[in-house]
Amino acid sequence: MGGEWPAKAPMRRAARWDGAVPLLYADGPGTQARPDVVTVREVNEFLTECREKEGKSAEPFDLSLWGTSTPESAAGMFGPLAEAGATWWQEFHQRTAEAGPVFRRVECGPL
Repeated sequence: MGGEWPAKAPMRRAARWDGAVPLLYADGPGTQARPDVVTVREVNEFLTECREKEGKSAEPFDLSLWGTSTPESAAGMFGPLAEAGATWWQEFHQRTAEAGPVFRRVECGPL
């Protein structure tokens, strides 16, 4: 389930299922923000509280983030995001015509 953060209602709905994809924007809808540790921790804590209230805290749950990385940026980015609660990274690029960097990043594999 996805939804804009910091809107709480979509994240409460997502907490009822098996995963959430928070949409993070820098300057309003349409301007993607790079996930930062503070925000990811805040989202994860909110989802954890919601799941506890629903009696689902023992069930598996994924927190999926998305954005564009490079092998150089990924090394310092993914570890802290995972510590903040992220379980998945979706490599994404705005334009299909510019998908080459995404494919090259995926070919590098996990760090």
